[in-house]
Parts: sequence; structure tokens; C-alpha cells
Amino acid sequence: MAENKPKVVVSSRRRSAVREFKFTAQGVQAFGAGAFADYRQKAWETYQSLALPTTREEAWRRTDLRSLPVGDFRLP
Repeated sequence: MAENKPKVVVSSRRRSAVREFKFTAQGVQAFGAGAFADYRQKAWETYQSLALPTTREEAWRRTDLRSLPVGDFRLP
């Protein structure tokens, strides 16, 4: 008896890169000194050192980040 499995379509088309968020070091530092200043600085350095995930990474293979409104993201 044949099973009715859904058809899986995998595109080999190259997807364009995700635009970068407009966070800045000045925006992070604008929070001033405080209990979390060092933590924010380390988080900023980590953010700068890592690229956004792509569909070439297995965990993100089916997640398309291109539609994220990156221009609308702001630090509070």
C-alpha cells in the first residue's frame, strides 16, 4: 500500500544575504555606565564577531530572514 507523503521541494537557487541591523556601538554605549555596562560591551563584541545565520546552516535551513524589517529594529 503506497503512502501519501507530502512532496518536498528543495531549491538550489542562491538566496541573497540578509541586510545588517543598524545597531551601533554608540547606541549600546548610550545606556551609560551601570551594573550591565560590561555585559553590554561583551554582547556588542559578540554581535560584531558573528554573522547572521544563512540557509546553508542546517539549523536555519528552512528559516528565511530576508523578510525581517531590519531597519525597524531599534535599541530601547
